[in-house]
Order: sequence, then structure tokens, then C-alpha cells
Amino acid sequence: MDECVGYQTPLFLGGVDATTNLEICDVDVYWTLSAQILAQVGGLPVGAPISKFIITE
Repeated sequence: MDECVGYQTPLFLGGVDATTNLEICDVDVYWTLSAQILAQVGGLPVGAPISKFIITE
């Protein structure tokens, strides 16, 4: 199986923990994107504005 249920807007980016924020997606893509985004914004204080982040292959 190579699919998972993931957040459309991750919780660490202000997404809500609700079924309306969930989608079925490719597990490798989901974890790769989530890890890259979290690495870039993880040290910011709660509520800090994020103007951009960079996704690599």
C-alpha cells in the first residue's frame, strides 16, 4: 500500500484537526513534503507568519 490519509493543511501550519482537513495521498510524497516544510518552519514561534518555503526534489 502506498497511500495514506494526510492533512491537506498540516497542523504545524495552522490546519485544523478535523476530517474536513484530511485527504488520501501518496505516502512518500506526503512524508517528503511534510518533512521539508517542517524542517523550514519548525523553529518559528507559534503564530509567526510564513511568507514562503522551498520544496526540492
